[in-house]
Amino acid sequence: MSFLENIEFVDESRRTEIEVFLEEWNSTDAIVKVNSSGSTGTPKTIAIEKKFMLQSAKKTLEFLHLKKGDTAYLCLSTETIAGKMMVVRCILGELKLVVGPISASSLSSYHSKIDFTAIVPLQLEHVLTNHPTRLQSIHSVIVGGAPVSDRLIIELKEKQLTVFQTYGMTETISHVAMRKIGFQSEEFYTALPRTSFSLGKQDNLIIHSSDIGVENLETTDYVELISPAQFSWKGRTDFIINS
Repeated sequence: MSFLENIEFVDESRRTEIEVFLEEWNSTDAIVKVNSSGSTGTPKTIAIEKKFMLQSAKKTLEFLHLKKGDTAYLCLSTETIAGKMMVVRCILGELKLVVGPISASSLSSYHSKIDFTAIVPLQLEHVLTNHPTRLQSIHSVIVGGAPVSDRLIIELKEKQLTVFQTYGMTETISHVAMRKIGFQSEEFYTALPRTSFSLGKQDNLIIHSSDIGVENLETTDYVELISPAQFSWKGRTDFIINS
């Protein structure tokens, strides 16, 4: 059975989008082209090697203890690195992929079993407002793509819910660190496996993760370095928020 045949399409209109990405992934080309976030400079189209995407996927599977047969819910576009990586994690980890709509209400409107999903703050806000118990039933929820407001973090705490806030960018092939926010909140971001951090001259974060092709990647994020594996985010040296 091909991977495509094992996908559940809640939103059938996304079938072509997924097929296009799988065709690109299964091609003989060694790279995938992705539009960068602009976190480390001017936004541009960058080529990412598939072997590095697989290593990035492996890090997340290990960090979140996801296993073969778990169900992942995709409600992000595969035009983004976040959406592409959700599919790659499912391929590598032999997870079941469920493809839902790309909408604010996507997670709260799907009621079957989910073990893992990636969402943006707008989707988090919607599910907190309309179906907060949905988050209790999901083993791992990661949130990224934009800052999570203090209001949403307080609301998570009040409802005794915990999710993972991610840190990363297109250049790092999605996230390289996570921290729990909400009821069991953590002050520090923790590095994914085989990733470490150091400081630049402006106390800006430098990322080291050779297995995904990242060496001495200097960011404009101002941080307090707790250890080579943990940091506390303080702001941006260029006054632009990155999450």
